[in-house]
Amino acid sequence: LILTISFAFLQPVNLKEAAKNLAIASLDRVALWKKIRDIDRDPKYVVDEQIVLEQDPIIFTEKLIYKRGEKIVINLLGRNEFQLEVNYVNPKDLEKNIISRYKIQPRGSIPTVYSTLSGIQSTDQKIILDASKLPNGWINIVASNKETILRQVPVFIEEDKNSQIYFVDSTDTLLAYNPAHDVYGIPNYYSRLSNLSHSASLPKNMPIEYKQIDSNTKSNILCSDHLINSDILQRNNLYKLGINHSTMSDAALDDYSNLEGVKVLILGTHNEYWTKQKAINIKKFVKKGGKLLILGGNNAWREVYRIQNSNRIFHGEGLRDDNDFNTLAEEILGSYYSREDYNSYAPYKTKNSQYWKKYFDIDIEEGEDFAIGTNLEHCKDLIFGGSGHETDKIIPNSKGFVELAKGKNKNGGASIVYKEFPGGGKVLNFGSLSTWHSLDDKILNKLIKTFVNK
Repeated sequence: LILTISFAFLQPVNLKEAAKNLAIASLDRVALWKKIRDIDRDPKYVVDEQIVLEQDPIIFTEKLIYKRGEKIVINLLGRNEFQLEVNYVNPKDLEKNIISRYKIQPRGSIPTVYSTLSGIQSTDQKIILDASKLPNGWINIVASNKETILRQVPVFIEEDKNSQIYFVDSTDTLLAYNPAHDVYGIPNYYSRLSNLSHSASLPKNMPIEYKQIDSNTKSNILCSDHLINSDILQRNNLYKLGINHSTMSDAALDDYSNLEGVKVLILGTHNEYWTKQKAINIKKFVKKGGKLLILGGNNAWREVYRIQNSNRIFHGEGLRDDNDFNTLAEEILGSYYSREDYNSYAPYKTKNSQYWKKYFDIDIEEGEDFAIGTNLEHCKDLIFGGSGHETDKIIPNSKGFVELAKGKNKNGGASIVYKEFPGGGKVLNFGSLSTWHSLDDKILNKLIKTFVNK
């Protein structure tokens, strides 16, 4: 049963007509997307979509990201008994560590209503965890019945800042793709209940699902993964390279004080969803001497606008119509997403070998292939190299970037770009979602290690 309610607080706006106009090829798409984003950004234009949930069990936390000292409230609804396990996968060795286990006798009411504005009302049956007693990074809350896993709920623990190297976990991109859509039928950004709005409102008390892997289940990772699992493999590789680091969420980058004292910032596989403040802060970080290592692609393609207790995620044909995002792309990223070569995979081919020697002290042949194939046996018939899935190509008017390599995909593939800044900052951007498939490649790893340590 689906209930859809649409309303505007102050005055009506014909979002349906705007959506219809979007299909008219003669219109300026960039201008139209900007107009729609401006409409959606205004809190008086809100579309509430509601759905009745009848799945058993229903498990959710109040939010995705918790700080030290906060209490994690796990809300429980169900008809049948199940086991609940809280665990943590250590990125250093991918070993799963059990934190706590519970036997649950549900007493919550099913069905219940989910709203895109307010989520699910808090339940009477809860388990409370102290975030200060948990490791930082991803915590996995697993519900099971005998040998069957019923639910897997991720929670991210933000730590007090005490490191000079940080890996940024793509918490906003996870929310946009939220796989809970496949479990409960609730809307995510890509599967909304109506097409009246071009934004997705993601509230508190929203079920979030994700199947995290560990050392024993690594072979189960999806070959197309681009979220938590591919990022934990990226982090595992950094540790293997001797690059000790900590982790922070996307939301932490909204506050520049979280970047004070940080020397290297590392973006993982898929950092697509950005707030404007995050873009401003990363520009400032690099220009003040920070290093930015980008191990993925499709960066800063869509905007997140935070309002009250909700993330509102906005569609767009890229964000370069906005000055802050355009200068981020041209001056800091150096490459930007292009739909050409979508879901194709190929090795990289080196270019400008003189700059490999100059900047990285790497002797390499011009046109040499690297990042060939995949590390994962079960993906060998699907993944043919580190340039793939979604690829970012060098921007023709990017400022000061050197293109070190190019994917061999049919339409040009991903660009690996590098730039040094007058203030001491540096950027190395791999521009591809499938870089994580090549983490045993010696050339790729030498680039990463030299960049971080130089």
